[in-house]
Amino acid sequence: MVWFLLLTLGAQIKVELYNGRWLSTPTIQYRDKVFLLKDTTVSRDSVKSIIFGIPRTREGKVSVSEDIKAILDTARVAVERFPYAGGIILLDEGNETLHPDGTRTYRYHFQGKILKSNRKNWGSVRLYYNEERVRTKVLLARTIKPDGRVLNLNKKEIKITKPSEGLVFFGKTKWLTFSLPQVEVGDVVEYIYEMEIYNPWDRKVFTPEYSFQSSEPIILSKITITVPKSETLYWASRNMPEGSKNPKIIETSTSRSYIWEVHNSKPIIEEPSMPPRGEVAAHIECTNQKDWNHIFDWYTNFQLARMEVTPEIKNLVDSIIKGADSDEEKVARLYHWTQQHIRYISIKGGAGSGVSGHPASQTLKNGYGDCSDKAILFSTLLKAAGIESYPVYVGTNDEVPMLIKEIPSYYGNHVITEVVFPDKTIYLDATGYASRYPYFSPGSHGVYALNAQKRKIELVPVPKPEDNRRKYRYDLQLDEDGKLRVDFKSSYTGYYEAWLKLYWQHQKKNEIPKMLSEMAHRVSPKAKLLNYKFHNLFDISKPFIMELSYELYDYPTTAGDLWILSLPEIKDRYRFDEVSLTTRKYPVSYPSSQEITHQVTLKIPQGFKVEYLPEPIDISTPYASYKAEYTEKGDTIVFSDDFKRWKRTIPVKDYPLYKNFLRKVSQYQEKKIFLRK
Repeated sequence: MVWFLLLTLGAQIKVELYNGRWLSTPTIQYRDKVFLLKDTTVSRDSVKSIIFGIPRTREGKVSVSEDIKAILDTARVAVERFPYAGGIILLDEGNETLHPDGTRTYRYHFQGKILKSNRKNWGSVRLYYNEERVRTKVLLARTIKPDGRVLNLNKKEIKITKPSEGLVFFGKTKWLTFSLPQVEVGDVVEYIYEMEIYNPWDRKVFTPEYSFQSSEPIILSKITITVPKSETLYWASRNMPEGSKNPKIIETSTSRSYIWEVHNSKPIIEEPSMPPRGEVAAHIECTNQKDWNHIFDWYTNFQLARMEVTPEIKNLVDSIIKGADSDEEKVARLYHWTQQHIRYISIKGGAGSGVSGHPASQTLKNGYGDCSDKAILFSTLLKAAGIESYPVYVGTNDEVPMLIKEIPSYYGNHVITEVVFPDKTIYLDATGYASRYPYFSPGSHGVYALNAQKRKIELVPVPKPEDNRRKYRYDLQLDEDGKLRVDFKSSYTGYYEAWLKLYWQHQKKNEIPKMLSEMAHRVSPKAKLLNYKFHNLFDISKPFIMELSYELYDYPTTAGDLWILSLPEIKDRYRFDEVSLTTRKYPVSYPSSQEITHQVTLKIPQGFKVEYLPEPIDISTPYASYKAEYTEKGDTIVFSDDFKRWKRTIPVKDYPLYKNFLRKVSQYQEKKIFLRK
């Protein structure tokens, strides 16, 4: 028989059960696989955890240690400063150390005060790491109650799992996850974890960075970066407050530490169509590389080893480009083939696979790969065709801040292909499935491309608006009963065409008429779909064209012998949520350029005359232009317009100008046509 008795004078013992209940008791006994509490008994198998000793004073108050008092005092002052926040980050502290052998250690310390239920998610932590390179451990994890009680995480609750989330992963990538106990609104959550990077991609390259802002306020955000004294650390900053741009430097006999601190950092409030958070947050980037040479060499060695033209690749290329009349036609055929025959799967592994892809021959054999795999294969196919090309690294404009060229680093989250012709250089992205040559995904427009083999960093140009055009044609016929017959035809260039093709390809064929009918009903509840046709939906090499016919009943509004109507659908294409704010703190950021054109003919019934047509409009800014015109030709009204935006980013200083421009474009669409019977 096993028996013991525990007493905690002036304290409470908390017992957590697997059914979610918590029990409190000043004493606990264990006998024959049963726990005896003061007022009840529970079986050993039903107990999940036991927390011993919540000290109290003689008056029954919780006895609070000095470190907990300090945390609670910081939280109290923070709430007074930021009373409307969902949560307040009290401490956001990183420590990153480069060791003399090239390994490194990263330690992170977080304290957060939870003020609203949506910030209870701070109590659930998930850390991603590759166990072939990194060892991760949790040093501290606890919930601090407002009265000073501390609930420590049971280390047995820490879970190690393999990620899935719909992606295919290779290598030994893992999630370390844990949930802090009994997290409620009003609590402070605190944890410290450490990552030992014992097998870095390259022991010679050290590129730490740190962001000092979040979606919630931060009382103290701090990073300490320590390097051996023999190393030089170069740094650059973005959006750092005055007084915090340069670090405090502390030296010892063997090391040098660089310390940045930002106090009382205000939250980043999301705005429509804003740049990536890293572009607008207070942020520092560092490197121990004085130039790009070592990184260029590192990338190049990976790439060249994987771009071998095997007999199988050469035979495949010869069969694909047979009969092609020009180098451009060869590139187009290989571009379309790679997109449609190599399935995209996100592959996470070591440096050789994750950064520079698998060998082209392996990706071809597998029939799948991630962006780096597809870029390596596509460049190798072009090489076999005698076309000069290179895999290049980019940071997509929806996720990655603009590269600071003076800070050499492992840059980018995506790989595309640079293709060199005698008279021009273009970029292509074989990652997707439906980009018609020479168009490619907009996330890579207007960003830097790192070409390691050419040892250059160049800006990917933003395409001209006509290369991202949406062209709409309407032939409308209005009869004397108020029925409007709509014959619609559209064609596209650029990324919108690829998106639209993929969208309709993935719809069930028997569902498409219903979806198109719903589109017509959004124009008017009294709508009837007549027919539709998609051209080249599955042929990536040809333009995608939509044709649609429908009828709208009782379409005009009448006032006596006046008929009042607007052109269908057009105004919906000129809604601009990105200028809905009175003022903006951050620039307006688009993925790329844009052009929208309409050509409309409206045949009016016999016996009607045009009473009023809107006046022409022709307005422009340094970023975009719009012109439109209504004309009368016999019994037909003709409308044409052209909206062009050639800039990807609108700076804050010009937001009022740009907002006023878009407001005028939208208001013009509200103008009506007046007919008299």
